[in-house]
Amino acid sequence: MSIASMTGFGRSVVRTDAIEIECEIRSINSRFLDLSFRLPQQYSAAETSLSKIVRETIRRGRVEISVRRNALTNLPVGIQFDQVLFERSLGEMKSALQAQGVLDPSTLSALVGVLFQRREVLDFVGVSADSDSETATLEKAVTEAVADLRRMRLVEGAALESELSQILARLTAHADHAKAVTVSEVPAIQKRLRERVDKLLAGVSLDENRFAQETAILAERADVTEELTRLDSHLTQLAECLRTGESGKKMEFLLQEIGREVNTTGSKSQSSDLSRIAVEMKSELEKFREQVQNVE
Repeated sequence: MSIASMTGFGRSVVRTDAIEIECEIRSINSRFLDLSFRLPQQYSAAETSLSKIVRETIRRGRVEISVRRNALTNLPVGIQFDQVLFERSLGEMKSALQAQGVLDPSTLSALVGVLFQRREVLDFVGVSADSDSETATLEKAVTEAVADLRRMRLVEGAALESELSQILARLTAHADHAKAVTVSEVPAIQKRLRERVDKLLAGVSLDENRFAQETAILAERADVTEELTRLDSHLTQLAECLRTGESGKKMEFLLQEIGREVNTTGSKSQSSDLSRIAVEMKSELEKFREQVQNVE
């Protein structure tokens, strides 16, 4: 399974004899899955089922779903008239005008015209096609748009995977180099300490047992074997995440753990080579972190 990018675009158009439904989906980076719908009013009740369709395929990202509906035939028109509301409103307004002494035929005619403009009194509505059939058409349009979005996110993800694999290869090479340097760390500490002591004592005899003890203490403080072992484990897990298409969240967690081991290695080491390797690994980790924020 390949990794997927969080950025992408998908589109679909589904037609029946009566309607055409167009769906466009855009996605950008986000820490979680955040869905936003722009639906025609008659589809508002379908948002829950449409969310389920998206969530079955998309795991993370800010996803905007826009749906447009176009009628392809002239469907019959129905009339909704609330006679009770009309008569009550007209009666109340006539009483108010009579009380003011301004009720006349022209005023009454204008009043009736105003009432007929109120949608709650008089409204013209299109007779919809079969609701179940139209809902199925809507869900098909969204499903196809999500599939189109997914294809683009996978294409973007392939490019991300290539870049991340190259960075991971460099991180692994640095870690291997660090392990090689660590093998010679104790002899190097002994050599540096011997040179300093000889210089300070200037020919005075040295207690070799005490020297060995001090060397052991310094070597233990500088020992980064455990850190490098954990680092190797984290890098292996990171490689597995890339191979299996694991979520970006898990990779971000592993990067934090890798960064912790690299920082400890750099601070404990007495070797300039290890310190340099730690700096180079931090640089590579930052590159990886920037890219992995685009991973779903």
